[in-house]
Amino acid sequence: MIIKIGNEILLCKMTENKIPVVIYGGHKYINLDGLLNAIPHIANSKLLELCYLVSFFYGGSEYEFIENIDDFKEKYLNVIEFDKNSLDYNPDRLIDHGEFNIRVMHSPRIVDNELVFFVQNIKSKLPYRVSCPYPIPSGKMDVTFHLLPYADP
Repeated sequence: MIIKIGNEILLCKMTENKIPVVIYGGHKYINLDGLLNAIPHIANSKLLELCYLVSFFYGGSEYEFIENIDDFKEKYLNVIEFDKNSLDYNPDRLIDHGEFNIRVMHSPRIVDNELVFFVQNIKSKLPYRVSCPYPIPSGKMDVTFHLLPYADP
């Protein structure tokens, strides 16, 4: 994946050992802190780019950032509806995990000094809420991935 932030072009890829690496200016960065030390203005970039980087460094290849919330919601509801009405058994049906409250999802934003955005698990397709401190601190950072709450019956 390539992320463009201003004039900076960042190449994000996973190593053979499933470690997230960002390549920039001929250097490899294995954590967000190292990347921000090399390019400090990235911490003040658009929220969308920060979400991609946080999701990549802290979720690796397990999660995918949901950029377009409305598209995700539409696809999610279509799959849930199909699963509910399907007579064929599929062991990996999304509905078997329950129906999640996707109404709480929104575009990336700052809420109470936290960057909040949404990802989906690449394998299960389940939606998660991600939060981390904002502004992005230097050093170690706590990033939480919480499964969305269940929808009301």
